[in-house]
Amino acid sequence: MARTEINNVLSKIIDDGHNTFHEHLSQFPNGFVREMLTEFDADLKVLHAMEGVHEVKFLVGPRKLKIVSSSQGHVELMEALRSLAARMPEASQDEEEACSVCLTPPEGKERVRLEVCGHLYCSPCLAMQVMSAPWPLLCSFEGCSSPWVAEDLRRFESDQEVMKRIVRGSLEDNLLQPTSNLHACPSPNCEGVFRKLSPEEKGSNQDPFFCTFCGANICRGCCSVFHQGMTCEFYQISRTDDDHSLKVWFAEKPEDRKRCGQCQAPIEKAGGCLHVHCARCGAHMCWWCMVVFPTGGQVYHHACSARR
Repeated sequence: MARTEINNVLSKIIDDGHNTFHEHLSQFPNGFVREMLTEFDADLKVLHAMEGVHEVKFLVGPRKLKIVSSSQGHVELMEALRSLAARMPEASQDEEEACSVCLTPPEGKERVRLEVCGHLYCSPCLAMQVMSAPWPLLCSFEGCSSPWVAEDLRRFESDQEVMKRIVRGSLEDNLLQPTSNLHACPSPNCEGVFRKLSPEEKGSNQDPFFCTFCGANICRGCCSVFHQGMTCEFYQISRTDDDHSLKVWFAEKPEDRKRCGQCQAPIEKAGGCLHVHCARCGAHMCWWCMVVFPTGGQVYHHACSARR
C-alpha cells in the first residue's frame, strides 16, 4: 500500500512537471516581506507544503521570489501571496528609516543594525537573509555590500535553526576557498570534514583521520581513502591507471617478466632454457623474441633474430 502511494505521488510530480518562476516583489506593497515571514515562517516552509510546490526562496539582492513548482502550484501560491497583500494595513507615509529588505520602518525590538555599515534591518528580515542568501553574507542595502561580522551573527544564538544555517554556510564557504586547509570527506554523501596536512607535515604524520560520520579512514596527505603501505603519489596513479601495479612489477625485472605473445598474460621466467610455455593459453614461445610456435620443438630450432 505504501509503495503504491509513493508511486502515485512520483507519477503526479512527473506529470505536473516543475518549472522555475521568478516573481519580483515590486508588485506587492512595502512591508510585504515582513508580513510574508510572519505568515509563512522565516524559511517559507508553509509555502513549501502547498501541493505542486517544490521550492520557494527569497533572493535578497534582486528582491525576487524563486518558485520551483508545477504551473498549477505557481498559480495557487501567487493567489496566497496576493491574498496576504490584500489583508495588509495601509502603509504609513512617514519618512522613517526603513529596513533594507522589507522597506518599512522596523518596530521597537525588531530594529537591528549591522556592525560594519550601520544599515537598518528588521530582525525577522535579517534571519531570513541568513536562511536564503548565498555566502559570504553581505549587506543588501543598495550600493553597500559590506560584509557581516561575528557580532552580527551572535544575536541568533538562541535560534537553533538559524545557527545551524550559519555554521553550515560558514563551513561550505570555507571549503570553497583555494587557501582553505579544510577538506570534505571523500566518501559519497558524507558530511564529515577534516584538516589537510600542510606540506611540512606530510613527511612526519602518516596517521589516518577517522571520520565519525561515515566510519572511513582518510589520508590527510592526498585527501583520499587511507592507503596502507602505499605512498600518496603511487596511490593517486593507481586510481587512474588500473594496470599501474602490473607495470611496476614488469619494470622491476624487465628481462625476467614479459607478456605472453598470444594471450598477453603476464609471465615470469625463473631460469631454464629459452622455451616458455604459457600456463593460460598453452602457447609455446621463445623468451628472447616472444614469437609463438605450434610446438615446443619448433622453438628450439628457429633462428632467433633477437639474439643476433
